[in-house]
Amino acid sequence: KVTLKLPIISSAAITLERIRFNSGLALMLKAGLSLDRALELANSSVNNTHLKPELTIARKKVKEGEKLSATLSQTEIFPPFYISLLEVGEESGDLSRVFDE
Repeated sequence: KVTLKLPIISSAAITLERIRFNSGLALMLKAGLSLDRALELANSSVNNTHLKPELTIARKKVKEGEKLSATLSQTEIFPPFYISLLEVGEESGDLSRVFDE
């Protein structure tokens, strides 16, 4: 949590966690796993103890039927630009490509 409060370090820490999460999720989706299972496994690659619970909540909301972009927009890890890309990926049905890029 302290890492996320320091100006320069917080940006680097969030970017690193976003890369870990996105890479893991893209690999899992390409392998054909369900979104729920892919989110669970990708979440395990995130090390920051403040961001991890946010992603766990997002996974639960997706499991309950909410859109992935809407749930991830409520986390610190994804800024609005990434959410708009994610919305396009959801509409096109190619989430793995969005997370891969």
